[in-house]
Amino acid sequence: MGILFVLLMLLFFLGILFYFLIFPIWMIVDCAISERKSSSKVAWIIALLLTWTLGALVYGLFASVKRAVKILSGAGFVFAIGFIVAAVMVVNWSKTITLQQIEMKVSNFQQINVTALSQTEADEFKTSVDKFRDDLKHFSLLKSRAEVNDLEKGLVLGGMLSDNMITHEEFEDWQKIYSNSLSKAAFQDLERKYKFLMK
Repeated sequence: MGILFVLLMLLFFLGILFYFLIFPIWMIVDCAISERKSSSKVAWIIALLLTWTLGALVYGLFASVKRAVKILSGAGFVFAIGFIVAAVMVVNWSKTITLQQIEMKVSNFQQINVTALSQTEADEFKTSVDKFRDDLKHFSLLKSRAEVNDLEKGLVLGGMLSDNMITHEEFEDWQKIYSNSLSKAAFQDLERKYKFLMK
């Protein structure tokens, strides 16, 4: 299994190297030595230089007369589409896993030590965390900026709860985060402060 994975990754990176470096240069040379008119050559070469891999694939598929080039261009389009689909799947999978981690942290609220807080603060914290958990349940693919912001908040909250307790300082930080009263820079500071604690 490990060897197969290494071979697949090697093929993947060789494919990227071929289609992003070698293939465009090959198509420029192919166009330059072709029998088409000079004006057409110049136009194609300029287009190839400006659009590089995409232009090379289009040229190879529709303008080149060589069968091997057409096959490689078609394979390149399939490779590109497969790469995009795989990247989207990996990103959404990682986001789903992250959401599950956050949900696991905030759902075990009864196990969180809140003795550093007053009863009012503890109740307020529990209410906001419960509401936040309910909000998280309503999305999984992060289609909007608000959902991405909630995920970022969740990562910070997960970091805060990683030791199964909440201090007064953490409670105050969470209140600022939950109420969206922080500037972007201030929020990023808190992200750096708590995010690395996420297990």
